[in-house]
Amino acid sequence: GRAMKFRETRIYRLLTSTKTAVIVLLVLVLFFLIGTVFPQGASVEEYEKAKGTFLFAARYLGVLHIFSTPLFFAAALFLGLNTFFCTLERFRGILRKRGNPSPAGGTILREAEGFTADEITEILHKEGLRLRKKEEREGEIRLHFRRGPSLVGLSVLFHGLIVLSIGAFFHTYLFSYENYLSLGPGETADVTVPAEKEPLFTIRLDDFRTVYVDNPEITFPRAPLLRIASIISPDEETRFTLPEGAVSVDDWISRVTVLRKGEEVAQADVLVGRPLSYGGVKLYQMGYDQKITLRVGKEKLSVEPGKPFSVGKEKFVVSAARHGEWRRLDGTKGKVKPHVTLYRVTGKGRYDREKVTRLFKGKPEKVGKNRFLFQDFSEKSVFSYRVDPAVSFLSVAAFLINLLIFLRLVTTEERVTVTVKDGEAPRASAHTRGVFARRKSLDLSGLFSRR
Repeated sequence: GRAMKFRETRIYRLLTSTKTAVIVLLVLVLFFLIGTVFPQGASVEEYEKAKGTFLFAARYLGVLHIFSTPLFFAAALFLGLNTFFCTLERFRGILRKRGNPSPAGGTILREAEGFTADEITEILHKEGLRLRKKEEREGEIRLHFRRGPSLVGLSVLFHGLIVLSIGAFFHTYLFSYENYLSLGPGETADVTVPAEKEPLFTIRLDDFRTVYVDNPEITFPRAPLLRIASIISPDEETRFTLPEGAVSVDDWISRVTVLRKGEEVAQADVLVGRPLSYGGVKLYQMGYDQKITLRVGKEKLSVEPGKPFSVGKEKFVVSAARHGEWRRLDGTKGKVKPHVTLYRVTGKGRYDREKVTRLFKGKPEKVGKNRFLFQDFSEKSVFSYRVDPAVSFLSVAAFLINLLIFLRLVTTEERVTVTVKDGEAPRASAHTRGVFARRKSLDLSGLFSRR
C-alpha cells in the first residue's frame, strides 16, 4: 500500500543510497575541520581581540559555534535517517531471502546418491557445518549449512549500534548541559543544572598548582645538510642549552573536595586529561585566571597576563606568573621562584613585543627611568562541568563498533547448500565469505566417497 508507494519515491531512494551516506559524511568532515581550525565556544569579541583570521566567517557564519548550527544538526539528522533506512532495507532483504526458497543449483554429488537428508546432515555436522535452515517443497529438501560466525549477524549488530549512537548523539545535542566554575583556594561553588531545583553537590578547591618541566634550547647547524647529519651523527655540531628559568607548563593540578549537605563525600586531583566523575557529572580542568600586582615607581597596578598596560608613553605586557613544582630533566624536583616576564609593546599586532626582563617576586628591576616590582598575584582555577548521560553509552558504543569492524574483517564464514530430491543425486554448492577468506572450495565429494 502506502509503504510500497513511499519505497518507490525519489526521497526513499535518496535515503537508502550509499552515495548519499558518503556525501553526508564528507560534509560532516568539513564541519569537524572547521571546528578544529576555529576555537569553539569563544565569542566574536574575544576572537577579534586575539587577532583571529576570517573574522567575517566568525561574525556571520557561526563558525565559532559550528556544532550548534542548524546546518550541522541537519547534516547529522540526515545521516541518522540514511543509516536507519539503509538498515531497514538490509533487514527486509534478509527476511525476504529467508522467506523464499533458494534456487536449485550446484555440483551433482554422485557419491552421495541414495543418502537421506538426515544422513547428509549428520556427515556435514561432523565436519563442523551446522544446519541453519531446512526448506521442504514439492518433494525437494534444501539444507543450508554454515561454519563460522554469521557475517550477517555482525553487520546487523554494527548497523544497529550506529543507529543507537546517532540517537545518543541527538540526546547529547538536545539535553546535555555545560557550565564553568572559577575557584580560588578555599573557595566553594555549587554544581547546578537547570532541570534540578537543588544543587547536585558543592565543589571546594583545596589547592591549585602548576607543574613545570625544563624547556631546553637545541641549536642545529645552519647548513641544511649539516642539520640532517646532526640528527644522524652525534659528532656534528649541535648545541643543547638550558637557560636559567627556561621552563614550560607540564600540567595544572587542582585538589578538590566534593561536599553534599556540608559533608565531605569525595576528594580527588583534577588534571587536564583526568576529569573528576561524580554523580553523573564530569568536572574538567580548563586552565586558570590570574591577576598580577605590580608597583611602578609609586603607582600600584593590577594587570592581567597578556593585556597591555601603559607606563607613561610606553605600553608593556606581562606573562602569566610562573610558580609551583619544577620537574627537571635529570629527574630531580624543585620549586619555581615566582616570576613574570615583562615585554615592551612595539606594535599593534599580537606578537609585536620585545622581551625586557624577568621580574621575580619582591625583587625590583630598573627599566629605563622606571622601577618595576612584581609585588604579588592572585590565582583561580577554571573548571568546566558537563552533565550528559549519553556520554557513557557513546564511549561503550564506539568501542563495540570498532570491535565489530575488526571482527567483520577477520571473520570467515563458510556456507554449504545441499539439495536432496527423490530419484536424483544430491546437488551441493559451497562458498566462503569474508575479507580474508581463502577461496578454496570444500571437497564435498570426498566426504561422501569415504562412506
